[in-house]
Amino acid sequence: MPENIFIEYFFFVQLFLAILSFLFLGLRFFNKFSDERILKFLRIIFFIGLFLVCLKVWFLFAAQYRSWLGSYFLPPYQPIGYFLQYSWTHFAKQPVFDIGLGIFFFFLIWLGTKISGGRFFYGEEKYSGGLAILLNHWPVNILVFFLVLLAGILFSLARRVFKGRGQGGAVLISFRYFWPMVGLGLLFLGDILVNFLGLGILTV
Repeated sequence: MPENIFIEYFFFVQLFLAILSFLFLGLRFFNKFSDERILKFLRIIFFIGLFLVCLKVWFLFAAQYRSWLGSYFLPPYQPIGYFLQYSWTHFAKQPVFDIGLGIFFFFLIWLGTKISGGRFFYGEEKYSGGLAILLNHWPVNILVFFLVLLAGILFSLARRVFKGRGQGGAVLISFRYFWPMVGLGLLFLGDILVNFLGLGILTV
């Protein structure tokens, strides 16, 4: 069935959205897009990603319900709570947690932008950052924030050393182009890093 294909190959959906956000910000880097256009496109990609992850959860519930039709695991033999608890424990908890974390970081970056008056984050970072976290599963997605922070600091320091030697003033840090880069990279290397850092115990 189409929903089973969607679930089975959902990684390619994640990959496509991550590459798309990476390409759009790449075009912004080379001044092919204005800030207004990149904000618009990344907003659309973020909400499409959010919708598709929610759709995956719905399909998982539907597939489990269909597989149990005619059995004693569904009403009237068992309360509907049994089905919901089983589904939550075995497959729904992970993507729902990812959705919650993606939305949380979206609002966190949005709040940081409001408080700083746009000095710390660009307008589209709440979308590119939220998407990078949403598309990776827990606990890989928690690495997105720390790796972007580390990459932004190291890049800014390197730029200061090689281009600003002898100049005064503060070191400015920008994370703008690192969200899609880190998010895309962790789709491939995230599980390896989690095992290397011993973060597997955080798996929900």
